[in-house]
Amino acid sequence: MNKITKIGGVRIGTMNATWPFARLIVDSRELKLITIMGKYVFRKEDIIEIKNVTYIPIIAQGIKIEHKIPRYNKLIIFWILSNPQKFMEGIKQKGFMVR
Repeated sequence: MNKITKIGGVRIGTMNATWPFARLIVDSRELKLITIMGKYVFRKEDIIEIKNVTYIPIIAQGIKIEHKIPRYNKLIIFWILSNPQKFMEGIKQKGFMVR
């Protein structure tokens, strides 16, 4: 199974972990976020939308995962050092809802 893997940072609620303390793995069935704060697994039906976020170009840019899982914090952002648009295109090709 072909997977997309990216190393980055993460913000979950008020907690933040910088690069390289998070990894996002995407395949055609699920999106996994593995961090020093825990592991978060999203199936396609769990995700409402994945959005591009930029606070400070290059330094604070990434993707926001809007989801329906009540036990997960509502605010989940995966920070990446590269252009998030290209990464989001790969996620979209795996069948996830991307805006």
